[in-house]
Amino acid sequence: MKKLLLSFTILFLIVVILAACKNKKNEPTSTNVRVYELTYQTAGVDGTMLDASGIVLVPPSGNGPFPLLSAQHGTIFDRHVAPTYLDSCPEAQAWLMEVAAKGTVVVMADFIGLGKAGTTLHPYFHTQTEATATRDMIRAARDFCAEQGFLLNDKLFLVGYSQGGHVTAALQRLLEKDHTLEFSITASAIMAAPLDLTMLFQRHVNAPMTISSSVTSLMANTFNWIYTLTPDLNTIFQPPYDSLVPALLDFNHPETTVIQILNNPPVNIFQPQFLAEVAAGMHPFNTALDTNQVFDWSPQAPTLLVYSMADDVVPFAIGEKAYARMVDLGGNVDTVNLGNVYNHADGFLPALMKAKEWFDTFN
Repeated sequence: MKKLLLSFTILFLIVVILAACKNKKNEPTSTNVRVYELTYQTAGVDGTMLDASGIVLVPPSGNGPFPLLSAQHGTIFDRHVAPTYLDSCPEAQAWLMEVAAKGTVVVMADFIGLGKAGTTLHPYFHTQTEATATRDMIRAARDFCAEQGFLLNDKLFLVGYSQGGHVTAALQRLLEKDHTLEFSITASAIMAAPLDLTMLFQRHVNAPMTISSSVTSLMANTFNWIYTLTPDLNTIFQPPYDSLVPALLDFNHPETTVIQILNNPPVNIFQPQFLAEVAAGMHPFNTALDTNQVFDWSPQAPTLLVYSMADDVVPFAIGEKAYARMVDLGGNVDTVNLGNVYNHADGFLPALMKAKEWFDTFN
């Protein structure tokens, strides 16, 4: 989850004009990176095919061959700040300035339910659709580059911060398990990632901060939608939140509004019995959390886990736990600790630069 990453906007003052029609070239940015919107088909949580969207950022000159980097964005509460709304998406702006402008094709999926094609709820932390929607975006981007004459070399990088790290892990696991003939991953950077959702949820219940109830409510509301944990939300949320949460977390409200309205500790939002059963591992929500964790697997491509000791949103212990487990399983994994300086929001740019520096060693 990103904590008010809108602060990064002041670091990246980019003028971007997005065309209304899909798959058309937009006006050049101040860096002359070529920006394209794509709409493609992917499977929703029930297997129904639906529209999803994303962007392709092509370096400012030449036709390649370019390496390709798939960057996965962090948590957003408003579909109108996903990558296809580039002027409102600081993460996309950062990848444009720091990576696409310097010679790499960058692909960013909005994820299901978000961005310009988004009409449904977003299946937050649902590993299956996180992975397949992002895989399908890479496929669409490759096809688009071929159609436009933009050549790609054999380098494929995966990267994501916060929820984007969770998505990146889910994507990498899927590609390495089922698609080795189609995708050869050069390297992957999983940054400030909530790979253990149980630990994430309990951290925000037991040591709440400003965004804790927004994040935990989104997790519970989403998994109830996907898995039907209960027929009645008032067994999860106290009133009036049993009505307020689903209305507020429809991805049409600004992040500031969501956080302001839900700026109440989780113990005052969730039903005490629900929290007690989750803490004891006795609620169906626990099964949903376990089903969607992504630390218990063995990365085959070179993989870098990046975390900060001062992260106030995603506990650094999650990164340490994931690293230890992946090493035990024989994974090709290394780790970088950004120290005790950067909180979750401030750690995004240093993590991005660390990932780019590491990726550059593979070119």
